Order: sequence, then C-alpha cells, then structure tokens
Amino acid sequence: MKGSPKSARAESLPTCLLTTGLASLADAIAALPRPGLLPATTVVVPSWALGHALRRQLIETGRGPLLIGARFIPPVALATELLQFAGISFETGEDGLRPARLLSVLRAGLPLKRFPLELLRDAPGWESAFARTIGDLEAAGLRPEDLEFRAASLPADAAQLNDIVLIWRALEQSAGRSWSAARALIEAAALLATRAPGSDAMLAVVSGHESAALTHFLAALPNVQLALTAQQPPTRTWLDRVERHFGLATRALASAPSRAIAGPRELDLLRTGLFAEPALLAEPARPRSKGPDGTVSLEEEAGVEEEVQATSDWVAQQVLAGVPLAEIGVLMPQRDPWASLIVERLQRLPWPGGPLPVFVPGGLPCLGGAAASRLLALIQALRAFLPLELLPRILVALRPTEGNHPLDRSAAVALAGSLGTVGGNRARPEGARDWAVRAQQRLVELRELLARARPDLDPREARAAERLAEWISSLLPALQALDLLAALAIAEAPLRDLLPPLSDFCERFLLQPRDGASPAALLTNALAPLASDAACGSLGGDDALRLIEEELLALRVSSGRYGEPAVFVGTVNEAASLSFRAIRIIGLCEGALPSAPREDPVLPDSLRRELGFPSLRTAQDGVDAQLHSLSRCVAEVKERVVLSAPRTDANGSQRQPSSVLLDALSALGRPGAAVADLRALRRVAFRPARLDAEQRLLARPISTAAQIWSVARTGQGLPASWHARPSLDLLRARALAGTPQHDGLLGATMPLQILPGITAESAISASGLNTLLGCPHRFLLEKVLHWREPAELPGTGQLDPMTYGTLFHATAERFFEVHGADFS
Repeated sequence: MKGSPKSARAESLPTCLLTTGLASLADAIAALPRPGLLPATTVVVPSWALGHALRRQLIETGRGPLLIGARFIPPVALATELLQFAGISFETGEDGLRPARLLSVLRAGLPLKRFPLELLRDAPGWESAFARTIGDLEAAGLRPEDLEFRAASLPADAAQLNDIVLIWRALEQSAGRSWSAARALIEAAALLATRAPGSDAMLAVVSGHESAALTHFLAALPNVQLALTAQQPPTRTWLDRVERHFGLATRALASAPSRAIAGPRELDLLRTGLFAEPALLAEPARPRSKGPDGTVSLEEEAGVEEEVQATSDWVAQQVLAGVPLAEIGVLMPQRDPWASLIVERLQRLPWPGGPLPVFVPGGLPCLGGAAASRLLALIQALRAFLPLELLPRILVALRPTEGNHPLDRSAAVALAGSLGTVGGNRARPEGARDWAVRAQQRLVELRELLARARPDLDPREARAAERLAEWISSLLPALQALDLLAALAIAEAPLRDLLPPLSDFCERFLLQPRDGASPAALLTNALAPLASDAACGSLGGDDALRLIEEELLALRVSSGRYGEPAVFVGTVNEAASLSFRAIRIIGLCEGALPSAPREDPVLPDSLRRELGFPSLRTAQDGVDAQLHSLSRCVAEVKERVVLSAPRTDANGSQRQPSSVLLDALSALGRPGAAVADLRALRRVAFRPARLDAEQRLLARPISTAAQIWSVARTGQGLPASWHARPSLDLLRARALAGTPQHDGLLGATMPLQILPGITAESAISASGLNTLLGCPHRFLLEKVLHWREPAELPGTGQLDPMTYGTLFHATAERFFEVHGADFS
C-alpha cells in the first residue's frame, strides 16, 4: 500500500470548530465562504441520513438557497469518487469478502507458529476474528511491516505477531486490487497529497471517534474545515484521541467546561445534565426537577414482551398526539432481535391503507419470512448430506407439480419414512443421492400394488397407497433436481459452480412469497461478489455451503428510506445527531448499553497497548462511543424522551437497569432522589411512569392488547367487534345457557357422557366439536383413547439394535418365568 499515513504530506492540521448539534452544524455550513457566481460546497458527513437531516435543517431555518451547489457525501464515497476520477483501477467491497478470503488462505496452508492451523481451518469464527483484527490494524494506518518491526522488540509475543503479519500479507496478495474502506481512504489521502488544492469550500463533520485512516483523509482534503461535535462525557481516552488526530488546540476546545445545567423542563435538565461531572450535579444551586412533567419518563418493564408492547402503545399515543411519523424514533442498543420484534408489533396497529410505515436502517433480517426459512433448511440439509431427520423440512418447502398442494408436516414425515432409506451423513455422504432413486422405485411399487387390486387389500391401505403415490408423483421432479444439488455437495463443487444450480433450484422448486423479492434472488445477488472472486469462489464442499448459510443469516431486507414519513427504528449509534420530537430508548439493562467490552482473541487489548500504537482501537473506545451516541440522541430531542429497561432479557435472565438510568435520574434531581440508587430509581421514576402509562392506556387504548387490558381493569369499553356477531355476544350466551333452546351452545342439561372418556371440557371445546363433526373416528382416537401422532420420525423406521435387544431379552425372560423349562 503506497499511501500510508506516514507517507502523506505533513502539513498543519485544518482549522476545527466545536458544534453542539444540528443547529450549530447548519450555522457552520452557512458560514462557509462561497466565492464566485456558482459556488460549490462539499459537506463530508458520517452518513447519508445526517446529510438529509442537515438539508432539512437548512430549509426549515430559511436558508434553503445555501443548498444550491452544495452536496453532502460520506467520506468513503468521496474517496472512491476521487480515486475513480484519477483513473486508479480498484474494486470496493473487500471488507465483506475478507472472512471468506481468509478461509481460502488458510486452506492453502501457512507456516504459522502461534495459532494452530487446524483450529483456524475447522473451528467456525476464526476467520471473522482475524478479519476484524486486520481491519482494526488497517484502520489505524498500520502496515504489516510496522507490526513486524514491533514484534522484534517483543520476544514473548513475537510468534503471535508474526502469524498475524503472515496472514495479513497473504490476504493482501490474494485480494490484489480489491480494497477495503480503510485502504481506499489511505490511497485517496496519498492522491490528494500530490494534487494542487482546489477552490471549493469544504466542511467535514467529525465526532472524535474516527479511525486514523479516516482522519488522515479528512485532513488531506483541500480547504477543509472540521466541525467537531461536542461529546458528553468528555472522557480522557476520547480527549487523547482528539489531541492525537486534531491537535492540542482542538483538545483544549473539546475539554472546555460544559454549559451549566439549566432549563424549565425535565427534558432540558436531561439534555444539559446527562453524564455531567459529579461536582456539577451536586451543586446545591443548580436547577432540579419539581416532579414528572411528561417530557422525560424512566420506565421498567417485566420483560421483552412487555417492553415491545409498551413501545407499540407509546408510538400509537405519539401519533394520536399529532407527532409526525418521521419525528418519532424508537432506539435500542443493538438492532437484533429488538428491531424485528418492534416492527412486527408496530405493524399490528390500525393504519389506513396498510401497515404502519417503519424505517429500519440497514433493513430487517431476511430470515424473518417463511421463504428464507425454507432456504435455510435446504442449505443446512445439504451440509448434513440430506439425512432422514432433516428431509421433512425440505419436503414441506418444495413446490409440487401443478394441481397439487404442498405437503404438511405429517405428510412429509410419512413420505420420508416410506422411502426406506436414511439418507447420507458425514461418514456416508453418497447416501444423500438415495432419495430420488428410492422415490422412483417406491412410486413403481405403489402403482403395481394398486394395479393388481388384490382382494385381500384393505380399503384403508389402498387409500394410503394412493395418497402416498400422489405425493411422490407430485414431488418427484423436485427430488430429482435435489439429487443434482446433492451430487455437487458430495463432489465438493466450488462456490462459483454451486451457486447457479442452487439459485435455479430455489426459483423452480422452492415455495416463494407472493409479494416482494425472492430470498433466493437476494442471496444470489449478495453472493455474486464472492462467487466471482478467484480465491473466494474456489472454496468448495462444506466451506462453500457454510459461506452460503452465513450470508443468508446476515442477509437483510431494506425497510423504508430515511426522510420518508415513517417511524425510525434503529440503534443508538445510527440515530446519533439526528433530530426527533420524541424518542424511546429501550433495552437499557445492564450489559446492553454500555455493552460489556469483548476481548479480541487474536490481538487482546493488553498486547495492543504493549505495541505502543496509540491509534489502534481498544474495547474501551467502543464503550465511550456508545455513551457519546446516547448523549447526542438525547441532546437533539425536542419534546419527549423515554428511557426503558426490561427486568428480564430475551433469554429470560434477570437483569438490573443500566447505569444510564441512574445517570438520568441524577441529571433530573427529582424530589426524593437525593441519592440516585436503584431504590430511588424505582420509587421516584419507575412507579410514577407506570401509573402514567396506565392512565394513558385507560384513556385511549389503541392496540388489541391495550383494549384487553383496559376491559380487564375497568369492565367497560368492550369493543363492538368483539360482540357484533350473535355467536360472540357474551350476554346472549349467558341467557341461552340452561335453556331448552341450545342454538349450538351445549348447556348444563345436554347429555355429555355419550362414550366413556368424554368429558364436558373435551366435548364443549371448539377443537373437540370440530373433530367430532369432521371425523368421529379421529375423535375416538384423540379425545377418548388419547392417542397422538408421533412428533418426529422414529429414526430409521424400525427399532434400533439396542432397543430391540433389550425388548427381546426381557420377553424371553418373562416367557421362561411363565412357562418354565418344560415348554417344548
């Protein structure tokens, strides 16, 4: 890499000004010089969403003409444009290819000394861990030779560092002209160092958490002015990074005393006092809250389900209060699994013309739909060589021939068990190709059996044979196509050869959604860069199938676009510096925000500090970034903030509220909370918030759950849709009970003991009546004899040897005890 930070021009750092939010950023844009009749202005923003928010801020404040000739662009996109304009040949997207490329490099073999090569090859996750570590090193502006030079002075860790250097160089050699984002930034900075400065006015928005590669690129931009966003709290690690990247004068600017805690509302106190210095919070004369005023609410919910429902009710209340959809934000520490749960619940709310519009940055997991789950079942079954226990999951996902219905679970289990084979496994992969052969043979056998029409053939057996023959006939083309995929998996075909037939099979034989893009098509597009790469596309066998499975698990489907009238549902980091009228931050339990630092298994923090590269990130840097993002989200809210924590997480584990809630309570200074501890938090924050939420739900219940809760609490307000039909009218049902005219309702005088085993509960239930009227024989088996279908296939369709042996010996022993030795 020719353009490293050490080789760029060593000029004075650009001027830097301190901003506090969108309003001050808009003022900084307005203050930029605009010489000439057609001025050109470039604003480098961390994300496209922030660029849109700045445009809207300028328009709302009457400075819309400043947008003429101005563009807002993220730094990586700008660096890519500069390189392409200069005619430099390269390809982007190496960050996504790097784990697969690393797996290919490890398969080729490397003389590693510290890391066992077999472990890195066979244990999943090591390729992603090395990719993250090398990405951190590259973002810090380091080269393999920098790490190699430092390894010479650290003999105890020399083997580990040399292994990283060896893998890093092999990756670069394999990548060729495929560049990561950090590589593009460094190369663009080197290009700018050789060019004459331009005349355009430039403003770069920075937060102090930028990598060394990004900072170097921004500093190399001609005529650039940096706008540093003030952070709260200004931790020492953040200030050190600011000084290292932007100079001592910028550190002094960023570490200046923050403005005093002030404001008439609780929201103003929270915006100015969250994460403030303890001495400032303890100041006797500083403003304090006189009690909840509706602008700030600290809540605690019983669990994830209650948290999701409370969020849905809160959004409905904001909409009813007249808050535009685009001004409502639901934020969380991490996107999964919260975003999917929230979106699913929000779209249950009544909304004219369809579901409630929701925008999720980065999209929702593709696996949220049934089609993607079918595709995942297919890939997992191919990885296991189509064993018997996994085949029913594929059979229910296959599209039968025209005129036939897809199989249900019980039919798929019966069909798989009737074919007389157990499929393949790791020890016998060729068994994966038995299914199509056995299906063809079984179909011939069934047709011959039905053609002979033997007089001793039971009618029920004949009907079962006809049904089985129909199932096999309708799925035989799909099973034959599946056999071709199994052949490729057994032959360890490379990814570039496996992907086209897999995509064709999914489009032809896998059940697809009626609306929207096919998950198979989305997966094919996502895997196209991997398949076209020389190194990644050569991965075959289980490696190729594992890459496909991991890509499917990570695949996301876009949901809306920022700026459209839709509720914002995203992480705290994604919403940093964006403006909303009302936000609700959920999931604030211990270990979620700030999250527990995770140690890097490849290059731990202790070794990173020992290396002496200040620009190399550590786990603590990520914690500071989370708190700063949360502080910026709160600072931009205009009307209402809700901070909420569940008592149990998604796994059912008990959790305490995050320290963020204690910091918020300290900033508010509510009466009765002289000491901000957990007891005060529950007494002066959680309890009033719960009572207020209950009053709001009682006043205007919107969701079905809120209506049920309201009726249960008050006994009034029963929705008309619940009793509009006569069969749903509870008063009518009570009047009819016990009268001779039953009108479909079994009263107390109805004789229920028709057969032994029938109880009032089994006869009067909706499922019991439906079964009795539809199939009396099934009612006898299920409700009287309590027989059930087996939940799963019984292994190979017969008793296993151990069970059979135990049964045989027990029977022989019992037979001998009864009849003795005299039996002949």
